Amino acid sequence: MSSALMRTIKPGLEPQTPVLQPLSQAVLAFYQATVELGIDSSVTTFTASGFGRTLTPSGNDGSDHAWRNHHFIIGTGVKGSKFYGNFPLLAPGDNNDANTRGVLIPTTAVDQYGSTLAQWFGVPQSSLSTGFPDIANFGTRPLGFLLIPAGGGRHARANRRRVSLSNRLCGARLSLPAKPQCH
Repeated sequence: MSSALMRTIKPGLEPQTPVLQPLSQAVLAFYQATVELGIDSSVTTFTASGFGRTLTPSGNDGSDHAWRNHHFIIGTGVKGSKFYGNFPLLAPGDNNDANTRGVLIPTTAVDQYGSTLAQWFGVPQSSLSTGFPDIANFGTRPLGFLLIPAGGGRHARANRRRVSLSNRLCGARLSLPAKPQCH
């Protein structure tokens, strides 16, 4: 995350808009490049972190560290237009708040997202707890946000080809759209 974005995390969305719009355009351009290169079915882009922010500001008008956060997942194999996990009430003091400042207790773990992606890469369900030991603490695993062929075969084979995505994208001509079309 850029230091410019970190400096703008304050109450209200207006200060973040100048930073988040270019991020949105860059992610869209990246996805469009994978489509143009014909590798979109082998690429999934996602964010993950155990880090979050409180809902209410601290004394210096910023927000304090917390646990919960929301993330995005983009790719041809994503089952989109759904929210995966439990969407919390976004009000300080609700039943998922560890205190009264909006320190929301997670109900969906980063391990659940990671294990879903691992299955897409071909890791069998029986091996998921080795790489994601905390998923035993959460009910739903995997979350089901990706189209995973039986055994993850197609994606596992595609990823073993070791396509050098970064080298291919560096040679691609990417142009950011003036007004991105997001679906």
